[in-house]
Amino acid sequence: MSDAPQPNRSRLARFLNAPGGMTREEAKARADSKIERLRPRSEADMAEALKSMANLLATCDGPPDAAVRKELHRLSCVLVSLGGTFGRAALSKAGYSLCRLLDELGEGWDQSAVDVHFNAMRLLFTPGAIPPEAQVRMVEGLHKVRSRVVAERSPGAD
Repeated sequence: MSDAPQPNRSRLARFLNAPGGMTREEAKARADSKIERLRPRSEADMAEALKSMANLLATCDGPPDAAVRKELHRLSCVLVSLGGTFGRAALSKAGYSLCRLLDELGEGWDQSAVDVHFNAMRLLFTPGAIPPEAQVRMVEGLHKVRSRVVAERSPGAD
């Protein structure tokens, strides 16, 4: 036997190659089953995030303070993560667009742009309300809104 060092095999690699494990298909089916058991609670969490955002936006009379902005960002992140996990890609992308808008505006505020994002997320949350092709166009439109608003507020913009 050689004294040469053996390749470093990770514990995971050894585990995956051990006899008696499950197949990739079995692992995927098990993971899908667990995800589906989480769906009702996650749908409720997304609905609650939208409701909380609506309440926060209803209290805004002008630009919100830093705490409200932070909470809007956090709630958008809930929609990003849960939407992406549970097959709501357009909702996830709309939430991400709002997060970027809030980040890129910094201390600035554009109520119309925030409202457009929020209303799009509300529509995208409703199953079957928007056909898939229209969902894609909505997300593209949000990107354009965000880009325009940020460009208008950048130094040197006309």
